[in-house]
Amino acid sequence: MRIGIPEALYYHDYYPLWEGFYRALGAEVVTSGPTNKTVINFGVESAVDDTCLPVKVFFGHTRLLAPRVDYLFCPRLVSVEDGAYTCPKILGLPDMVEQGLPNLPPLINTSFDFREGRVRLWAAIREAAKPLTRNPWRVQRAWKTGLSRLRVYRELLTQGKTPEEARQECLAGARLTRRGGSKGTGRSGLCIGILGHSYSIYDRYINHDLTRRVEGFGGKVITIDMVPPEILHQEAVREEKPLFWSAGRKNMAMAKYLVSNHQVDGIIQLASFGCGPDSMVAEVVERRVRRNGRVPFMLLNLDEHSGEAGLVTRLEAFMDMVRRRRVG
Repeated sequence: MRIGIPEALYYHDYYPLWEGFYRALGAEVVTSGPTNKTVINFGVESAVDDTCLPVKVFFGHTRLLAPRVDYLFCPRLVSVEDGAYTCPKILGLPDMVEQGLPNLPPLINTSFDFREGRVRLWAAIREAAKPLTRNPWRVQRAWKTGLSRLRVYRELLTQGKTPEEARQECLAGARLTRRGGSKGTGRSGLCIGILGHSYSIYDRYINHDLTRRVEGFGGKVITIDMVPPEILHQEAVREEKPLFWSAGRKNMAMAKYLVSNHQVDGIIQLASFGCGPDSMVAEVVERRVRRNGRVPFMLLNLDEHSGEAGLVTRLEAFMDMVRRRRVG
C-alpha cells in the first residue's frame, strides 16, 4: 500500500509523525519531492485564483503525486492546540482538493481537532489507519512510533538543525538528547530572525532560498522552530487577547521574544499574498517591532510572481543596513 504525502503546508511540521505512523502500519510512504517550477505551474492551473501561494503549491504537489500512490493523505486539521485554530484554507483543504483535481486516488481526509479530547482524537487516529488495519493495538503502537519520531524531529530543530537534516536523522533512528543551544542565537556575527509559516520559511523554491542567502550575506538565522516551545507558550499567554490562529500566535510570540530578549539584529517576516491571517499578523508584528525602535524589520510578500532579483536586492540592502547599525 502506497500512501502519498505532498511536500507542502503541514508537511514541514508533521511529516515525521505521519511517516513513522504509516510505515509502522506496513505502508510505503511516498512524497512528492521539493517544490519546483512544474509544481508551481500545476498549482496555478488547478487552484482557484484567490487562493494563497502555499495552497497553490499544495495543489501542484498533490497533482504530481496522485498517479503514483494508492491513497493521498490530506487530513482536515481543525485545531492543534487549545483555544486556537488552523487557517480557513487548511480547514477546507480536503474539499478544495477533491473539487479542484480530477482523477484522484482515495483521500485520507480524517478531521483532527485537539479541542475534542482524547476519545475523539483516538477515533480520528483509528480512522486514518483504516486503509491498512482496524486492529486498535497495531494503531496504538504505530501512533507511539510516529510521536517518538516527531519529538526527536522537533528536538533536533531546537538544536539548530535544518528540517532536511532533522528528517534524515529521524529516518536514521536518532534519539532524544540533551537540548543544546540553537545555532542562530550566537552573537559573534549578525543574527537574523525569520518569521512566518513553516511552509514559507522551509520551502526553498518559493522563498528563493532565503535562509541560505541570509547566511551568504554573513548572517545566522533563527526561526520559530529553533526556540523551545515552552518559551513561546510563555510569551503567548502574556498577550491580553491571544490570537485566533495557531501560526499567527506563534509568530507574535516569537517576535516579542526576539525583541525583548535582544536575540537578533534584524527580523524578516515572510507573508503569502492573499493570506488573510498573514495580512493581519504581519501588520501587528511590524508595528510592535518598529515601536521598539531597536531592531530593523523587513516584510517580504511571496506569490507565484515573486522575482528572485527583486528579493535579492532587497535582502542585500537590508543586510547592509543591519550591519551598519551593528557596527555603529
